[in-house]
Amino acid sequence: QLLSWERAGHGMPFFAMQYQILFHDTMAYGSHHHMTNFKFQNIARETILFETSVNGERCFDQQAKHIGMLTREAYSLNLAPVWLGQKVGILLSYEDPTRSTFRLCFRVMDETGQPVCYGYQTMILMHKDTHELVPAPPFLAEYLNAGAERNLIEPLTNPSFAELAKAGS
Repeated sequence: QLLSWERAGHGMPFFAMQYQILFHDTMAYGSHHHMTNFKFQNIARETILFETSVNGERCFDQQAKHIGMLTREAYSLNLAPVWLGQKVGILLSYEDPTRSTFRLCFRVMDETGQPVCYGYQTMILMHKDTHELVPAPPFLAEYLNAGAERNLIEPLTNPSFAELAKAGS
């Protein structure tokens, strides 16, 4: 099960953040819209990219100013509704990093720890002008290196998080 690991206390490395369901996240009958699942993914992805800092300076501004990031593939599976005003926890890890690509894995839970949705995004890093593939900037590479202290590498390997997600596990 993709979402049972957090509660089992396995000490998995995650970037974690909270999000409160707003009016524009919901449908007419009150629960969150399925497209909000991608919003959860994007908020976590952009927060870790744009808010990572060293000595009070945003790393993205300097280290990624020539990099364009393309979301090549995105997937989400909705498991349960959340309602206006409720809060969710978004957990992010990384999977299958290569020199110029990586997959972000997302698990979203409600305030009681019950699964709301999960999914992933596969990202490609390229130079903004030449569109040549480029390596991850140092601040991002630290999250993608299994040997680094601040790594966020997904421990599910065989089958992978993406394979389990597509199978509906």
